Amino acid sequence: MARPEQRGIGIIQRFDAFDTLAFFAFCMSVPLFLPVLELWHGMTAPVSASWSFLPSVPFASAMSLAAMFTALAFLFICLLKTAHARVSRTIMLVALVCYAVGYALLDLWSFGMLDGSLVEAGCGLMMGFGAAVMCLVWVSRLHVLEFRRALMVTWVAGCALFASAALLPLLGATPARIVLSVAAALSVAGCARLFFRSEREDERSAQTGVNWWDVFGHLDVSVVEGTGDFKTPLARALFFAVMPFAMLLLFVADNSLAQAMDWGVAPLALAGVLAMAIMVPLMRMKSDQALINFSYRFFLPLVAFAAFAATTFVDPPLQRAVMVVGSLAFCAVYALVMSAMLVTMAGRMRSLALPAAGIMIIVGCLVCLLSDASMDSGVLGAYQYQVLIVLFVAMAVVLMVTPSSRLWRVMLEGIDAVESSALDAQEGYVRRCAELSEAYHLTAREAEILLLLGRGHTSSFVADELTVAESTVRSHRKNIYRKLDVSSREELFKLLDGEGDRGDEGV
Repeated sequence: MARPEQRGIGIIQRFDAFDTLAFFAFCMSVPLFLPVLELWHGMTAPVSASWSFLPSVPFASAMSLAAMFTALAFLFICLLKTAHARVSRTIMLVALVCYAVGYALLDLWSFGMLDGSLVEAGCGLMMGFGAAVMCLVWVSRLHVLEFRRALMVTWVAGCALFASAALLPLLGATPARIVLSVAAALSVAGCARLFFRSEREDERSAQTGVNWWDVFGHLDVSVVEGTGDFKTPLARALFFAVMPFAMLLLFVADNSLAQAMDWGVAPLALAGVLAMAIMVPLMRMKSDQALINFSYRFFLPLVAFAAFAATTFVDPPLQRAVMVVGSLAFCAVYALVMSAMLVTMAGRMRSLALPAAGIMIIVGCLVCLLSDASMDSGVLGAYQYQVLIVLFVAMAVVLMVTPSSRLWRVMLEGIDAVESSALDAQEGYVRRCAELSEAYHLTAREAEILLLLGRGHTSSFVADELTVAESTVRSHRKNIYRKLDVSSREELFKLLDGEGDRGDEGV
């Protein structure tokens, strides 16, 4: 399928300079990402220890749960409304206000100017809802069609995130708060500007999009290396879900071991910087197919092998620290590669943008919620290091032996095939409207309005689209109904469907 040409220049071709700056500012300042959350935890820990009256609902848990339920709500809407689900203007305005107010409360709380459990929980709830909606908007507006460009976007976002997590603590608490707050304000302004500038285009593409479940519900990937077990939607869902959650289990074991050790610098920030450095060779690959194959089946296992090899060249007291950092870097690389794949799929299919963003939000929230989980107690408490090694080896082996890279390529090809079929259907719809207009002697303006009315658009939308008065559209609609001998939208839809059926019979 010939994909539409992207406009613009730079890392994100549909974004201008301000959009790009605001997007990366959002990535480095939103507390949905664990490194940012740990930064704020370090700046608010003394306050929280003395003034938090509701330990069961701390800021991190309230924020993660609010963001997760927001993402789940949009996923449910996407299942019901398929291609027509989108973020409305009202929801966006409320989300921007909640995020801005939540960040302001977080600043005041961290400075010790506000206290109490209501501030803590309210701040988390508002920021969670606002951050989730903003993340949905950012991902739905990226429109990145190539995997290598999507990986470049996620890599630069990771650089901004982990560099800030490593460098801001060196500046001190007050400068770090100022930098994060300025980045948050910039992200709010940029997200609002991008949303309202592209709202009309987003609504138009949502109305003409196809159902994302046509790919995930009906795509047969049993041809991949004879894997007949992947023929059903449930089997595919299990395959695509088990690996990320197994990786999440590896992170929990890794983070639990890291908590039991003394660090001069945040281990997650150190591992993130390391992951960004070792991903540089991936940025130089030119082919999507080669990059997908290499990143899943070769590069990630090589990262795991390098982590094991590095432990043999350090003193025994440092071996565990090297293994922890290497394992966290492995998880970071996997997260960025998977995020790039979801961004690519969202860019190629409009209806998939919100589900893909929702999945990323939910996984990010689970990481934040499980970051305090500990394996120090219980039967496995004395074997944390051994459990980490076993999981690490298992993840590397699974990536090498499973056809995950080929499955993802089949998914992208399936998206292209569905979009190509949708384009053919769109051309057929335009042809049917033209035949009706000619048969019933509609004027040129009435033919334009018929195209929009047949897609279910309201008179106000048609008036805005054609830059005419709404009363004029209503008048034309009455004439169209009279000429076509219909009395309602439902009868118009049936007439268009019937015209298409007759056209198909005549072929």
